[in-house]
Amino acid sequence: QDGNWSLGFEFDTFLPAPAESNEITLVLSLPFPRRLKLLWPQISSMGVTRICIVRGKLSDSDYCGSSVIQPEVYRPLVEEGMSQGCHTREVTVDISVKDV
Repeated sequence: QDGNWSLGFEFDTFLPAPAESNEITLVLSLPFPRRLKLLWPQISSMGVTRICIVRGKLSDSDYCGSSVIQPEVYRPLVEEGMSQGCHTREVTVDISVKDV
């Protein structure tokens, strides 16, 4: 024992990726825009595959014009969350904020 270390690994110790992963859809009533901006990365880091934002009966109509529901704003936030959660499947975002 001369103090040298050796590290090895076996290929059969790695777990194979699941053949079919579960689809998770989150339906969310349009929240306060600042809150939604914070939620985009959190939601996508949890492995949600589809996010549906709808205008609820109690949602403020002023929120419907917010920039946070525009793809150029939310897309980088969703991608940030996906990278934090180590997810490679793209998250689909559907937004419907028309009158209830």
